[in-house]
Amino acid sequence: MPHPVSFVVLIAAVVVSVAWRRGMRANRALILSACNTVEEVFDPVDKTYTNIGGSIGYQFTHTLEKPFSRIDGTIATVPRQAVLYLPISRALGREDILQLTLFCPNLPPGIGHIVESRQLRRGWIVPEETEQMYARTEQLEDMTVVVYYFNPYVREQLAARFLEISRRRAFRYLGYYGSYGYVTLRLDPTAADAPELLHDWRTKMVKLLTER
Repeated sequence: MPHPVSFVVLIAAVVVSVAWRRGMRANRALILSACNTVEEVFDPVDKTYTNIGGSIGYQFTHTLEKPFSRIDGTIATVPRQAVLYLPISRALGREDILQLTLFCPNLPPGIGHIVESRQLRRGWIVPEETEQMYARTEQLEDMTVVVYYFNPYVREQLAARFLEISRRRAFRYLGYYGSYGYVTLRLDPTAADAPELLHDWRTKMVKLLTER
């Protein structure tokens, strides 16, 4: 008669195997959905994807038509396939990430950031150069964000053009690097309003580039 320990080991192995397969499927579905949404919103003329570790995620580069030049992105998922590590990952506050950097010619100069306050408190997002910048907290319905800027004009432009999209539940961070020709957006791809956030961002960027 098999030892009871053998049954425990067998059950544990089955649980781990099932969790692994379900986690892999869930992550692949999320990656596919997020990448498809980016393509639908920006309609690239050329695209390149690079896997960064099985079901962990992908990095990609899309060549775009004017008024943009290209968009670089990273989609990274939590380890849903790792049944033992996933609870630890969740407890540490790790979440799925979609980060996009949109390169645009002729952006108005300036540097600034809009960050969800929770990201700052827990150290998940630490924007560059904030030690030398002014900071202003904005309460947006059920979300609080912090706006970093070097001068009031940049703050006014960030507030006028991008505070609206930071109301979305998917929003995590926007970095405006007009002096270097790009804008970075970080969001939660699992949020229900993530596609709307991307559409809003693209619309705001088109207006910013064509109204000058």
